[in-house]
Amino acid sequence: MKAIIPVHLAAAAVFMFLFSSSFAQDSTKYKGTIYTFIVNKVPDHFPAPLVGFVNVAQGSQNGAQIGFLNQNQKNISGTQIGFVNNTGGYFNGAQIGFSNLVKDSVKGGQIGFVNISGKYVSGMQTGFVNLCNDSVVGVQVGFLNIPAGKIKGAQVGFVNLCKDSLTGAQVGFVNVVKDSMAGAQIGFVNTAAKGMRGAQVGFVNTTNYGIVGSQIGFVNIADSISDGVPLGFVSIVRKGGFSAFEIGTSTLFPSTVSYKIGVPKLYTSVMFSFNPSYTNQFAYGAGLGTIIRLNKTFGFNPEATIQSSIEQHPQMFTSLTACFSLHVTSKISLVAGPLVTWIHKGSVSGENLYKPGYALYDYSYDHRNRLTTGAQASLQFKLN
Repeated sequence: MKAIIPVHLAAAAVFMFLFSSSFAQDSTKYKGTIYTFIVNKVPDHFPAPLVGFVNVAQGSQNGAQIGFLNQNQKNISGTQIGFVNNTGGYFNGAQIGFSNLVKDSVKGGQIGFVNISGKYVSGMQTGFVNLCNDSVVGVQVGFLNIPAGKIKGAQVGFVNLCKDSLTGAQVGFVNVVKDSMAGAQIGFVNTAAKGMRGAQVGFVNTTNYGIVGSQIGFVNIADSISDGVPLGFVSIVRKGGFSAFEIGTSTLFPSTVSYKIGVPKLYTSVMFSFNPSYTNQFAYGAGLGTIIRLNKTFGFNPEATIQSSIEQHPQMFTSLTACFSLHVTSKISLVAGPLVTWIHKGSVSGENLYKPGYALYDYSYDHRNRLTTGAQASLQFKLN
């Protein structure tokens, strides 16, 4: 029975024979060359691609290295594709593997689980961990992205850390810029240590210096803010911010205490109210408002709030106010104005709709919805 040799094995054998024969003819120029397709070791400027299990170029190379372990002692322009790729000089092209290391700079891209550049990156790093010992002009996409220098471009990952300034965007769970930033941070925690020009959008946004733009999150902290507003549940602005404690009375609740924080353009508030006439006497809620200064003495203070009674089947109080403030001193103001409230009970169970103590207008649409108008007044103590 005749042995049949597969066509692709025959072609590979012919290629190996012709390849080895061609370089055997010039053994002086490429002295010390080993090319077995398992271990390939070649001198500087070897003119052909290295395809094998282990590829070692003892100098610079233009072309490709394809194998399990690829090592280039100097510079390379081309491609390294393998499990471990290592370049001792600069890299111009693409590295694709589990671990990619360039001791100098990268111009092009690194795609792998771990990507490391000893100097700057001009292009892209995509992997689980991306490290750059200098600046990045381009994009880092991974779980952990850390450049030691500046960034002009974007970082997209779970943790993005820039040890210098950043111009562009950070998108991740934790975004940190240790210097100033111009652009946008979008994540759960955003920090621009030395100021921000742009926007921070996340759960917690902080900067130790001023921000020119906006902060949108649950907690916003800035030294100062201009050309924008902080929008969040708690917004702390050290210079030019607004925080106040307020004690007041209204159509629905004779006693209400509230805390307001943000900037005069836009602040948030939390409040607790009490009405001894209700079956469930306590309610809590939050609000959003603004202060428009009319002159040194008077201001216009519209506000929207929503409160809920504390009971098994709560009733909701959605209110709009158009108050005016009289600044008695720099820290104390008297605030009063009309109040419109929609009372809604989400369940047919529970207490009947609560009635206001007094009202200019009061109308029940059904047993679950009531509209009432009245007034509210409060004494405000400014804290900063």
